[in-house]
Formats: sequence, structure tokens, C-alpha cells
Amino acid sequence: MKITANILAVAVSGLVTCAVAYAQQLLPGAVMFNFAKANWVPQPGGAAGAERATILGDPTKPGPYIYVVKMPPYASAQAARPHTHPDTRSYTVLSGTWYIGFGDK
Repeated sequence: MKITANILAVAVSGLVTCAVAYAQQLLPGAVMFNFAKANWVPQPGGAAGAERATILGDPTKPGPYIYVVKMPPYASAQAARPHTHPDTRSYTVLSGTWYIGFGDK
């Protein structure tokens, strides 16, 4: 009986901690992105079936922006062929492998 009471106390404590953490407000300027509810559009110049969703900013205008790209499995990296951009870029791969080259060759 004592073990059951201890387990119950730990479980309730964990649920209360989770509820408090979940109920906290986001800091001003923070962005919450939900992949399931994102507005996915075809990735311009990307492999067939590639889609992107904008997280922050506008990729068609000057200034910072962030977007996420979904590539279909085994897609040809058409857009990763040698090319340049007028702005600074950084990339993060969340899952899988992406091969990219830099320069004109």
C-alpha cells in the first residue's frame, strides 16, 4: 500500500509540473511552429514533391526570413546544384541526409 501511495504522489507531482510548464506564455517575439498546421506550398525550383512553409518573414522580400522544406524520400537535389544567393544562408537538417555543394562547380 505504501508503494502505491508513493507512486501516486510522484505521478501527481509530475502531472502538476507538466501542467505548469504547458500553461506558461511564450516570450514576446517567440514563434511557435506547428508542422501539421503549416501552410505548405510547392518549393520553387525544388525537387518534384518538395514543399516549404514559411515560419518567419517573407522570402520574396529583403530582410531576414526562415522557412522549412520537406523533401520526398530519395528526391533528386535539383536545387542543390551549383548556384549562388544574394543573401547569407544557413541550413539545418532535421531528418535524413542532404548533400550540398558551394561555388560554381
